[in-house]
Amino acid sequence: MDGYRLYFDHFFRAEMVNNPDASIDPGSNKDVTNWGDGGTIRWRHLGNKSANFLFVDGHVEPRGYNKRNNTCEIKRRNICVNRINDWPPSKAYSY
Repeated sequence: MDGYRLYFDHFFRAEMVNNPDASIDPGSNKDVTNWGDGGTIRWRHLGNKSANFLFVDGHVEPRGYNKRNNTCEIKRRNICVNRINDWPPSKAYSY
């Protein structure tokens, strides 16, 4: 996802993203036949212009894809996480 930036650039860490409102790299939008071609989004709904996304809080919503300019409605702020500074925790937490 996002052009494999898990391994370079922002590493999916929010503090390393230059433009959080930029569209992620939406990928090639084609069915894959092996694991090596995976890791991209298949925009298969609404005539190959939309995909459903599950968010951490449990809700699902569709997001669009624009083939003309190779952008989508998923922003970098949607996929990057904040770093936990106190990890591992210095004290025990009780729930």
